[in-house]
Amino acid sequence: MKAALALIFLMLASTVYAACPTAGSPVCGEDGRTYANACQARERGVRFTPVACGGNRDTRGRLVGAAVATTKSLSTLKRAAETAHENSIKRCLKAGKQCDDAVKKSKDAKKAYLAGYANKATTVLEQLKVRISTMSLSNTSKAQFVQRVEDLLVTVRDNGKKAKELAATAKAADVAKINKELADSVVELNAVHLESQAAVASQAIGSRVVKYEVVLAKIQAVVVKKKSFNESFQTNIDEIRLKIDEMKVKQTAFPKMILAGDPGLKKEASAIRTLVRGTGTKIKSLISRLNAAIKSHNRAIEKKKKAAK
Repeated sequence: MKAALALIFLMLASTVYAACPTAGSPVCGEDGRTYANACQARERGVRFTPVACGGNRDTRGRLVGAAVATTKSLSTLKRAAETAHENSIKRCLKAGKQCDDAVKKSKDAKKAYLAGYANKATTVLEQLKVRISTMSLSNTSKAQFVQRVEDLLVTVRDNGKKAKELAATAKAADVAKINKELADSVVELNAVHLESQAAVASQAIGSRVVKYEVVLAKIQAVVVKKKSFNESFQTNIDEIRLKIDEMKVKQTAFPKMILAGDPGLKKEASAIRTLVRGTGTKIKSLISRLNAAIKSHNRAIEKKKKAAK
């Protein structure tokens, strides 16, 4: 999904890094993205550290959503929390001994895992908040997404604090409640992530649709006025209009694919890129031909006037 989203945003958004070189020393932005150089990070208004994120890799996909719990450190904590009960306590009970130490080990392991899980989720939410603030969205949409992240941060931090303060005598139900609330928060985190990406994709395609329609309307007005070559250009205008209609369909369908995690996302993103770029090229070509036809038409009129004199 990461690669597919990158394609569509690269395709539709205005060129963000136009003024920056492509080479240089990579830096890690506070949004969790590795930028090719400091200039590109500054262009996006992102604070950064002079080192690549995760070894010159874009770490957002690894950090966001359910993948929060799959990093090496958290996986280790999770295994410890699971095996402490499965192994230590079972062996203890089988031997007919007092299991206080095994129970304490299990609770300590679970406590460490939950605290680490909350800490990682907090990091991801803070990164997501920064990324949303730089997205090409309306201020209203940004505010709504940011508020959802803020609400999640309150919940996650609260549960992280509870996890750290869990007493050795804490009931299993208390531990399970913290675990469930953190898991629910990550589900919502993933939803915010996907919905914000879908909103950006929809707005990006929509902005091109509006731009193309405005230009095409101007071309149509000129062609109607210049009746002498109306027919030769009208066919091209109609073809472009069909392409714009196709883009409108994509504007609705593609965000739905993002939300659904459709396996054909990357292929569809490539198709949309081709459609948008191709339509833009057709419009530019039509404008060029139209200008040439108008100039030729005007020269012919001037020539007739001179001949009449």
